[in-house]
Amino acid sequence: MRLPEHLALLVAAETALADAFTEVADGHAAEPDVATLGSRFADLGRAHVRRLEPVVAHYGEAALGTSPVVSTPGAELPAGPRGAGAGLVWDLQNLVVRAALVEITWTAVGQAAQALRDRELLCITGSCVADTRSAVAWLRTRIEQAAPQALIAAA
Repeated sequence: MRLPEHLALLVAAETALADAFTEVADGHAAEPDVATLGSRFADLGRAHVRRLEPVVAHYGEAALGTSPVVSTPGAELPAGPRGAGAGLVWDLQNLVVRAALVEITWTAVGQAAQALRDRELLCITGSCVADTRSAVAWLRTRIEQAAPQALIAAA
Protein backbone atom coordinates (compact mmCIF):
# COMPACT_ATOMS: atom_id res chain seq x y z
CA MET A 1 0.00 0.00 0.00
CA ARG A 2 1.36 3.41 -1.01
CA LEU A 3 -1.07 5.49 1.05
CA PRO A 4 1.47 6.14 3.84
CA GLU A 5 3.78 7.84 1.30
CA HIS A 6 0.98 10.14 0.16
CA LEU A 7 0.11 10.90 3.76
CA ALA A 8 3.76 11.85 4.34
CA LEU A 9 3.65 14.09 1.25
CA LEU A 10 0.44 15.66 2.52
CA VAL A 11 1.91 16.37 5.96
CA ALA A 12 5.06 17.86 4.41
CA ALA A 13 3.15 19.91 1.83
CA GLU A 14 0.59 21.20 4.37
CA THR A 15 3.37 22.15 6.76
CA ALA A 16 5.32 23.95 4.04
CA LEU A 17 2.18 25.75 2.87
CA ALA A 18 1.28 26.83 6.41
CA ASP A 19 4.82 28.13 6.98
CA ALA A 20 4.74 29.99 3.65
CA PHE A 21 1.35 31.54 4.47
CA THR A 22 2.76 32.74 7.80
CA GLU A 23 5.85 34.19 6.12
CA VAL A 24 3.81 36.00 3.48
CA ALA A 25 1.29 37.27 6.05
CA ASP A 26 4.12 38.62 8.20
CA GLY A 27 6.03 40.01 5.22
CA HIS A 28 3.01 41.85 3.87
CA ALA A 29 1.49 43.08 7.14
CA ALA A 30 0.65 46.40 5.45
CA GLU A 31 -1.93 44.52 3.35
CA PRO A 32 -4.67 43.80 5.92
CA ASP A 33 -6.36 41.02 3.95
CA VAL A 34 -3.07 39.28 3.24
CA ALA A 35 -2.03 39.45 6.88
CA THR A 36 -5.40 38.30 8.22
CA LEU A 37 -6.28 35.63 5.69
CA GLY A 38 -2.69 34.45 5.37
CA SER A 39 -2.61 33.80 9.12
CA ARG A 40 -6.02 32.13 8.98
CA PHE A 41 -4.99 29.78 6.16
CA ALA A 42 -1.72 29.00 7.99
CA ASP A 43 -3.71 28.03 11.08
CA LEU A 44 -6.03 25.85 8.98
CA GLY A 45 -3.06 24.07 7.43
CA ARG A 46 -1.59 23.32 10.84
CA ALA A 47 -4.99 22.05 11.98
CA HIS A 48 -5.08 19.79 8.90
CA VAL A 49 -1.76 18.27 9.91
CA ARG A 50 -3.06 17.61 13.43
CA ARG A 51 -6.17 15.94 11.98
CA LEU A 52 -3.91 13.61 9.99
CA GLU A 53 -2.03 12.35 13.07
CA PRO A 54 -4.43 9.48 13.88
CA VAL A 55 -4.66 8.56 10.21
CA VAL A 56 -0.87 8.36 9.91
CA ALA A 57 -0.78 6.28 13.10
CA HIS A 58 -3.38 3.92 11.63
CA TYR A 59 -1.83 3.45 8.17
CA GLY A 60 1.78 3.79 9.24
CA GLU A 61 4.49 6.33 8.65
CA ALA A 62 6.57 6.44 5.52
CA ALA A 63 9.74 8.32 4.75
CA LEU A 64 9.17 10.97 2.13
CA GLY A 65 11.73 10.89 -0.65
CA THR A 66 12.47 13.96 -2.70
CA SER A 67 9.39 15.00 -4.61
CA PRO A 68 10.04 16.70 -7.94
CA VAL A 69 7.04 18.94 -7.30
CA VAL A 70 8.16 20.07 -3.85
CA SER A 71 11.71 20.74 -5.04
CA THR A 72 10.71 22.75 -8.12
CA PRO A 73 13.12 25.66 -8.74
CA GLY A 74 11.70 28.85 -7.29
CA ALA A 75 9.48 26.98 -4.84
CA GLU A 76 11.31 28.44 -1.85
CA LEU A 77 10.49 31.93 -0.66
CA PRO A 78 13.54 34.19 -0.60
CA ALA A 79 14.62 35.44 2.80
CA GLY A 80 12.83 38.54 3.97
CA PRO A 81 9.79 40.28 2.54
CA ARG A 82 9.88 41.36 -1.08
CA GLY A 83 7.75 44.43 -0.55
CA ALA A 84 4.49 45.48 -2.09
CA GLY A 85 3.51 45.41 -5.73
CA ALA A 86 5.26 42.79 -7.82
CA GLY A 87 6.74 41.22 -4.68
CA LEU A 88 3.26 40.58 -3.32
CA VAL A 89 2.14 39.06 -6.63
CA TRP A 90 5.23 36.84 -6.65
CA ASP A 91 4.53 35.64 -3.11
CA LEU A 92 0.86 34.96 -3.89
CA GLN A 93 1.85 32.99 -7.00
CA ASN A 94 4.22 30.91 -4.89
CA LEU A 95 1.38 30.19 -2.46
CA VAL A 96 -0.93 29.11 -5.30
CA VAL A 97 1.63 26.56 -6.51
CA ARG A 98 2.04 25.16 -3.01
CA ALA A 99 -1.72 25.13 -2.40
CA ALA A 100 -2.34 23.32 -5.70
CA LEU A 101 -0.03 20.51 -4.58
CA VAL A 102 -1.88 20.27 -1.27
CA GLU A 103 -5.28 20.34 -2.97
CA ILE A 104 -4.52 17.58 -5.48
CA THR A 105 -2.87 15.44 -2.80
CA TRP A 106 -5.97 15.76 -0.61
CA THR A 107 -8.00 14.70 -3.65
CA ALA A 108 -5.84 11.63 -4.24
CA VAL A 109 -5.95 10.64 -0.57
CA GLY A 110 -9.71 11.16 -0.60
CA GLN A 111 -10.04 8.75 -3.52
CA ALA A 112 -7.99 6.19 -1.59
CA ALA A 113 -10.22 6.71 1.46
CA GLN A 114 -13.26 6.09 -0.69
CA ALA A 115 -11.77 2.87 -2.09
CA LEU A 116 -10.86 1.73 1.44
CA ARG A 117 -14.30 2.73 2.74
CA ASP A 118 -12.55 4.69 5.47
CA ARG A 119 -15.28 7.07 6.59
CA GLU A 120 -13.07 8.96 9.06
CA LEU A 121 -10.42 9.69 6.44
CA LEU A 122 -13.09 10.54 3.87
CA CYS A 123 -14.58 13.08 6.28
CA ILE A 124 -11.15 14.60 6.94
CA THR A 125 -10.25 14.82 3.26
CA GLY A 126 -13.62 16.36 2.38
CA SER A 127 -13.33 19.22 4.82
CA CYS A 128 -9.61 19.80 4.31
CA VAL A 129 -9.81 19.89 0.52
CA ALA A 130 -12.68 22.39 0.83
CA ASP A 131 -10.50 24.62 3.05
CA THR A 132 -7.65 24.37 0.56
CA ARG A 133 -9.93 25.21 -2.36
CA SER A 134 -11.07 28.30 -0.46
CA ALA A 135 -7.43 29.35 -0.05
CA VAL A 136 -6.73 28.80 -3.75
CA ALA A 137 -9.83 30.79 -4.74
CA TRP A 138 -8.81 33.71 -2.51
CA LEU A 139 -5.23 33.62 -3.81
CA ARG A 140 -6.39 33.70 -7.44
CA THR A 141 -8.75 36.60 -6.74
CA ARG A 142 -6.05 38.51 -4.86
CA ILE A 143 -3.56 37.99 -7.69
CA GLU A 144 -6.12 39.23 -10.23
CA GLN A 145 -6.64 42.32 -8.09
CA ALA A 146 -2.94 43.08 -7.47
CA ALA A 147 -1.31 42.08 -10.75
CA PRO A 148 -2.38 44.87 -13.14
CA GLN A 149 -0.95 47.75 -11.12
CA ALA A 150 2.01 45.78 -9.80
CA LEU A 151 3.19 44.45 -13.15
CA ILE A 152 2.79 47.55 -15.30
CA ALA A 153 3.84 50.27 -12.84
CA ALA A 154 7.42 51.52 -13.03
CA ALA A 155 9.71 49.83 -10.54
